[in-house]
Amino acid sequence: MLNLVKDELTLSSDSSLLINKDAHLIIKEDTNASVSLLVNSNEDVNITIDVKEYARLSLTIVSLGNIKKYNVTINVFESAYLDVCEANVAEGDIELNQTTNLVGRYAEVKSYEYISTKGNTNVKGIHLVNHKNSDTVSNTKCVYLTRDESSIVRNISSAIPEKMINSVSSETIKGVILGEKSRIIAEPILIIGCEDVHAAHGCAIGTLDDNEIYYLMSRGLSKSDAIKMITSSFIVPVLKHSKDEEYNNTIMSYLEKTIEVA
Repeated sequence: MLNLVKDELTLSSDSSLLINKDAHLIIKEDTNASVSLLVNSNEDVNITIDVKEYARLSLTIVSLGNIKKYNVTINVFESAYLDVCEANVAEGDIELNQTTNLVGRYAEVKSYEYISTKGNTNVKGIHLVNHKNSDTVSNTKCVYLTRDESSIVRNISSAIPEKMINSVSSETIKGVILGEKSRIIAEPILIIGCEDVHAAHGCAIGTLDDNEIYYLMSRGLSKSDAIKMITSSFIVPVLKHSKDEEYNNTIMSYLEKTIEVA
């Protein structure tokens, strides 16, 4: 059962939540929890999540509906660990912004972001990770899929300012264009203010590998089924991330529609 979130909520155990307006979630210190969020609204939504000291949070976020502007701010405090999987199933144009602040020393975040668009849907916005303390770690992987005349325009940035030594940042972007008129503009950005850090980024945007499609077709699949099989791998991390079976069943049908081939 998805519980509706209203305003501020403090969590110390596994939870599955429905959000249809602004919300503030607080994960208590020393908590080890799995939290699944379904964001479904036709209005602007602002979500703030605080992962307190020494907490370990596995977070799944799937956003649906016709949200025009969607902002997520996550603050990760000292020695806290966040493993987050996100998926956006946009039904209309949306500005999608996420900011993760590694506030405390030894804070760490592992992030997987999946966005799929079709029709005339356009997604724009930024995904920003701020290393606000030393010895912090961020690992960001983004997978984008466009078809028809849709587009995704997205900046993925990591900022490690002066004195934030021994911090680590990694950014990886994979963009798949399935429509002749669809497009993806994704830019990985590293803003580094000190030398004693490890930072890397990579970006690959293009169509699916023809050899992979041909191989699957040689095994008896149609071209559309071959494409669907390849693109289905993009949603697997999201479907396997939540511990809540009811939640997974709810989001599965929405995510599967994003990989359907006309």
